[in-house]
Amino acid sequence: MKHGIAIAAMLAGLTLGASGALAQSSSSLTTSTYSARSTAKDIRASCKELSMSSQGTLSAKCNKRLGTGAVSAVSTTISMPTYASCRSNGRGGYRVLWGSPAANVQMVDPLVLLTSTGSSYVFGAYCVDANNVRTGPSGIDIGETTDGLENDAGSLAKR
Repeated sequence: MKHGIAIAAMLAGLTLGASGALAQSSSSLTTSTYSARSTAKDIRASCKELSMSSQGTLSAKCNKRLGTGAVSAVSTTISMPTYASCRSNGRGGYRVLWGSPAANVQMVDPLVLLTSTGSSYVFGAYCVDANNVRTGPSGIDIGETTDGLENDAGSLAKR
């Protein structure tokens, strides 16, 4: 639970743009735990240059071991709204969680960022319900070993 609170606090502390949208970096992100030689399933160690489109497509370069034994970074994408969405937070609002979306609620302004230590990737967004009430921002650690994403031989995949 502490981990989720820390991520929510970090997202809440982001700088808001003039429109109130989450400020998104135009540059790509790489964790401090990334290794150019790692082909681990853990994306924190084996995927670099993560970036997010406005539609929620996460792009990265994930390491893959070639037939020669050399390791190469391969470009890959995954649609985050397929796996994560706005769900009830149990207090009358919504937050980004793994799984199917709540009825009549959508994610807006998706982004990817690093935790304050630079060691983990976080996917975040706002949630907007049918009454146009905006909740958030909130986020989830996308590299965690349970329910997160993994490097599947150079491709981002859901665990």
